[in-house]
Amino acid sequence: MKYIAISFLSLFLLTSCNEIEEPELVEIKKLELIELKGTVAKIQIDAEIENPNFFGIKVKPSVLDVYIDEVYAGTVNLDENVKLLRKSSNTYSVPITLKGESFVLLRLMQWMNKPQINLRLKGKVKGSVYGVSKKIAINETKIIYPEKFKSKIGF
Repeated sequence: MKYIAISFLSLFLLTSCNEIEEPELVEIKKLELIELKGTVAKIQIDAEIENPNFFGIKVKPSVLDVYIDEVYAGTVNLDENVKLLRKSSNTYSVPITLKGESFVLLRLMQWMNKPQINLRLKGKVKGSVYGVSKKIAINETKIIYPEKFKSKIGF
């Protein structure tokens, strides 16, 4: 009987993973440069994220490619786990590391002087629900208004 219960529980968890609604990045509220060494930047982001699911989701450290105005800028690493609360829209403080291409600092100064830029993140994000892990493909584009962050970045 114990094995049947475990089998049904496992089947339920695995099939419910297929029905996960993708959390949505609503807005980047704060962007703060913590440390800059060469083309590697440690950044603290406060992002509003909506989780429409009836369960919490743990987002695990992941690596995504970053494109700014369709120009490859490097990779961004999520440095810590982030626990998205169930059925809510909250602001989460997220530490990331941006590993830029050799030209990225010069381009960053150009991008910061534009009224808006298109930020695209592409790759796979690792997450887990009730201990069951899964990788989800991401290819999201958001419009960012650099003027909003200039004082925190130092431009």
